[in-house]
Amino acid sequence: MKIKRKPLLYGLVLALSCLGCKEKSDTASSGDNKGSDYPTLNKKTHSSRTAILSPEKELAGFKVPEGFVVELVASEKDGVVNPIHMAFDDAGNLWTQTAEMYPLDPVSDIKWQDLLKLMDDPAAQEKDPKFKRVLDLYRGNTKGKDKILVLSGLYGKSKVKTNVWADGLAIPQSILPYKNGTYVAQGSELFFLEDTDNDGKADKRTPLFTGFGYTDTHTMAHVLVRGPGDWIHFSQGALNKGEVSSLKSDAKIRLDFSKIARFSLDAKKIELVSSGLNNIWGFKLRGNGQWYGMEANDLGYSVVPMEPGTGFPGIGRERLRPYQPWMPELHKFRVGGTGMSGVAFSDDLEGSFPSEWKDVAFIANPITSEINAVKILRNEDGSVSAELLPSFLTSDDDWFRPVNMEFGPDGCLYIADWYNKIVSHNEVATSHPDRDKSHGRIWRISHKSQKPKKIPNFYEVKTSDLVGYLKSPSIWAKRAAWHQITDRPIGETGALAKELVLLASDNQQDEITRIMAL
Repeated sequence: MKIKRKPLLYGLVLALSCLGCKEKSDTASSGDNKGSDYPTLNKKTHSSRTAILSPEKELAGFKVPEGFVVELVASEKDGVVNPIHMAFDDAGNLWTQTAEMYPLDPVSDIKWQDLLKLMDDPAAQEKDPKFKRVLDLYRGNTKGKDKILVLSGLYGKSKVKTNVWADGLAIPQSILPYKNGTYVAQGSELFFLEDTDNDGKADKRTPLFTGFGYTDTHTMAHVLVRGPGDWIHFSQGALNKGEVSSLKSDAKIRLDFSKIARFSLDAKKIELVSSGLNNIWGFKLRGNGQWYGMEANDLGYSVVPMEPGTGFPGIGRERLRPYQPWMPELHKFRVGGTGMSGVAFSDDLEGSFPSEWKDVAFIANPITSEINAVKILRNEDGSVSAELLPSFLTSDDDWFRPVNMEFGPDGCLYIADWYNKIVSHNEVATSHPDRDKSHGRIWRISHKSQKPKKIPNFYEVKTSDLVGYLKSPSIWAKRAAWHQITDRPIGETGALAKELVLLASDNQQDEITRIMAL
């Protein structure tokens, strides 16, 4: 694939961060000292520049392939600060959050072996006032500084509006909009926030699960993804351990080190799905129904199929089944960087990126301040191979820290930009004064061939019209229609049964449309 590049002078992007990670060695956080005792900076994870660039100046330093345009969606001026996650609801609104309280490790200047002992000793954690302080924040007993934001007016000539939907939180690392609220993964807890009086503000919190490990802020449970069968999948990073219990049933699991797990919409069931890799900060259900994940530390698994039951090498080296072989590395090339943090695919059948970008995994790389590109190839025998392409986006600004990405209802790529002088968790002291807690940006990348789309509000679409949207070329529209058919009362949707059976049986439809009809 030949790629011509040009500098961009105007535009918008979406920003989100999940920080660079190396396996810990002598201490849990390098040199958590004061003043001049801070260690010499690593320029990849700790920029030497002190000046903050405006969004306009940062934008001018982006370079993308010819035909693509970058625009600014929102920034710190709109309340976007240290974003970590993004999710589009069924009306096309963009949900994100702040992480001003990052990092929030209960203890930082501690030897690694001592931290491991603490992970395995819940009683010691309960007695430690540092752990109790953080636990009270996660459980909502103490009010935090962070917020959940809802951005509307993203499309056409509308002006983007930011609504503070919830506040008083403490690093809500992942959010998943559902009906009148959102699931929230926050440290040791997973809960549901809802707006019961429809005033645009959360007013009810329902605890669902507790017991997630939280000794390491940057590897906690995150990346909530709704999948088939009324399951919500999520990832946990490499350096936390805990026994996770449902607060709606007696279900519980051990969740140690890096895992993929899932829980039911009603929170009565929870189970492990796959094991391994070190930090799966990018985890995606593709438009074709296949799960893909990525390993942050660039060890030959930059983007890999992560089907249920698979096992990968990683910290802890735990198998779901003792006889299980490790999945081999997918490729020999290395993307570069030790903190690859998000992955996205252009899977829309039309109205998104040009066809040569189909089956390309876009990788958020906050260490190298770029968006990498890996072509995923599914061979005739069913195996998967990969090809490293030139970087899709590069930046002259090493404060550009892309940490998550999503393709939106408009077929454009949205990027969460942590925008920070520091992007490391372990290599730079948690108390370092250079950690920025007041900036963040969200960007959008489009192609000049894309035409404006009308974005339906699926919460208001008539039930009788929903089946037709399952045939949409837009993955977002397909899934929004699927959500509404699943979530609305059976008294409304029961009449759709015959139409759904006919659609599922229609050989003229693509496989995903037929599967969604089921």
